[in-house]
Amino acid sequence: AVAEVRGAASEIAVAAARSVIAERIDAKADAALIDSAVASLPTKLRA
Repeated sequence: AVAEVRGAASEIAVAAARSVIAERIDAKADAALIDSAVASLPTKLRA
């Protein structure tokens, strides 16, 4: 039962985060986040 509650709580948290991100991130900010993530890949892959 505890595992089921944890799973449900995780699903709710992910859905809430997805909703907040969708409301607050426009196309320009989305592109900037992707560019930043791609630019940081070489450093993160060497770690």
